Amino acid sequence: MKVIALLVYSLALAAASPSSTSWELFKAQHGRHYLDVREERYRQCVFEKNQQFINDFNEKFERGEVTYSLKMNQFGDMTNEEFNAMKGSRRTPRYVLSMKEREDSPQAAEVDWREAGAVNPVIDQGQLGASWTFSATGALEGQHFTKTGNLLKLSEQQLLDCMDDYFGSVINAFIYVEVNGGINTADTYPNGPSDGTCRYDDTEIGATCNGYVLIESGSESALHTAIRDVGPISVGIDASQLSFQFYSSGVYYESACSSDLIDHDMLNVGYGTENGQDYWIVKNSWGTGWGESGYIRMARNRDNNCGIASDASYPIS
Repeated sequence: MKVIALLVYSLALAAASPSSTSWELFKAQHGRHYLDVREERYRQCVFEKNQQFINDFNEKFERGEVTYSLKMNQFGDMTNEEFNAMKGSRRTPRYVLSMKEREDSPQAAEVDWREAGAVNPVIDQGQLGASWTFSATGALEGQHFTKTGNLLKLSEQQLLDCMDDYFGSVINAFIYVEVNGGINTADTYPNGPSDGTCRYDDTEIGATCNGYVLIESGSESALHTAIRDVGPISVGIDASQLSFQFYSSGVYYESACSSDLIDHDMLNVGYGTENGQDYWIVKNSWGTGWGESGYIRMARNRDNNCGIASDASYPIS
């Protein structure tokens, strides 16, 4: 009987299409379970469509037609519309320019604030749809580090639970921390399931904020100066494209990107050049399985592609 069972199993594997095998692996890897057969069939169709897009795109990469590659990830069974809704899109107003490029100072060829110890490990925002909290805490952590030499992990959960009177955005997070008198560390106020009750402890302040600086909107040279002189910078970008959803590695340039429709917040931690291509080093909050261990290298000096310099700011620690 065991021999027959093994034979049947082997024949079943041989008959399975590559896409169905990939689908089973995807479900196992990401712990996917669906309500019924109809829902699973729909999700499998979405997955297969996304996989075909990735395969076709990577053929262009192999031919040298694009500068980055894609890979399947945890968003594989989501349509691009669902993916964009999950991010928790938000629109921020344009602000008066505050920090401009210092033309009398030299521009460093490469900067990476991770090497200086100013950046915490990548974490996954999950389904919170609150990228602005991770961008804001990342900038606060970086500024606290440059002033004290001590890298703390600050609480995104506090921002979610306690900012009732503030519209959720990076700038309002800076304002809240300033008015509130500080923000707790993630150890004091851990991230996780919450009933929305604010549990801020003013005896356990991790970092404070004394205002913020708005970088010249649309100016990559001003952003360059800020990252070189100040530290990690909060940035907003257009992350709505399917190519961004499945980004894997390389220098990301997307001609379909908008420089005005900003829908996702990240942390710009440096810049460099590879094979003549200038790039920004940008930290995401979708876990280390996305992109280059949770990071993306975005095209630099290419007309503010994806709005990388449209909505940049940092707090004053």
